[in-house]
Amino acid sequence: MKKILHLTISSEIGGGPEHIFQLMSGMPLEFESHIACPERGSYYGKFLKITSNRVVLLPHRKFSISYLISAYNYIKTNKIDLLHGHGKGAGFYCRLLSIFIRIPVVHTPHGINQKIEIGLINKIYIQFERLFSFLINAIVYVSKTEFEYAQQLKIWSNIPGHIINNGTKVILADQKSEWRAEKREQMNWTLEKVIITASRFDFQKNTIEFCKIADKLPEFTFVILGEGEEKSHCEFFCKTTGISNVLFVGNVPDPLNYFAAADVYLSTARWEGLSMAILESMAVGLPVVATKVIGNIDLVKSGETGFLYTIGDINEAVKYLLSVFEDVNYLNFSENTKNFHRISFSSESMCRKTESLYIDVLNSKSKN
Repeated sequence: MKKILHLTISSEIGGGPEHIFQLMSGMPLEFESHIACPERGSYYGKFLKITSNRVVLLPHRKFSISYLISAYNYIKTNKIDLLHGHGKGAGFYCRLLSIFIRIPVVHTPHGINQKIEIGLINKIYIQFERLFSFLINAIVYVSKTEFEYAQQLKIWSNIPGHIINNGTKVILADQKSEWRAEKREQMNWTLEKVIITASRFDFQKNTIEFCKIADKLPEFTFVILGEGEEKSHCEFFCKTTGISNVLFVGNVPDPLNYFAAADVYLSTARWEGLSMAILESMAVGLPVVATKVIGNIDLVKSGETGFLYTIGDINEAVKYLLSVFEDVNYLNFSENTKNFHRISFSSESMCRKTESLYIDVLNSKSKN
């Protein structure tokens, strides 16, 4: 049995933690999952359960020498065979740990900021990745466009890169119908057309644009799942501009139920790796209108599964939302979306490809 330690500096609701949870849930018994993660956040309890308490703590979105030492001791005590870092911060911990403990490292960036070339801190980060990429044995890109952007930036170009699309569970039609009926009754959505998104309310998710689009379509109900620093700003914007059709739901334990009850998923993100929320919405047959950015480009086939719009172009987004809701178009979009997800973005496929990568990296390391 090989022991895999996943590292993340966020246990809050989001695509990264959900990706890790899906991976650990789908790994065969030959791999024993461990995790280094913060105690803060709803995924901490899920991680405890799925790993049978094989957890070592990391701080939330910051670096700490004491936590690094704790992770080092955990790795030595539990004889971990491979480190898998998820995101920028966890990748930094992995690099440092690999200097002192010679075990292989797999790194998944989970999205690269499209403005990463701008600003001194970002430029320092790029140089760090170029200089210390030799400490990584393999990179996992969660989308083709993420891989292409990394190549453009000339980071991680000297180590093996693997495109393994994010994946989520395939949802059966009967299950979707049951969730939809229950949630729409609970929310009192009888005849409403519901447009939904999930957000951390940060710069990346660009949620204020979601609110501006809602302002142009007062006949629709716009729903936002999630919490974050900019939530109060969005609420204040809606209140002061008289936008009354945006519902701020907060964090929920059952986002799939809300997606099943909605009609369209709208992403206003400035960039993505490969959005788990979009994938989950596709699994229940929601057409997607999304910004034309890294990650979203891989998921949305314009005119087939939804539309891509130019970020900041509110009128274009409105036009595409109205187009999706045309009766004949909607049924086609919904069916195309479910089929595209099932064929290309299932969690089963993601786990099998990741399993194969782990085996290759471990075998390669044993030969050296």
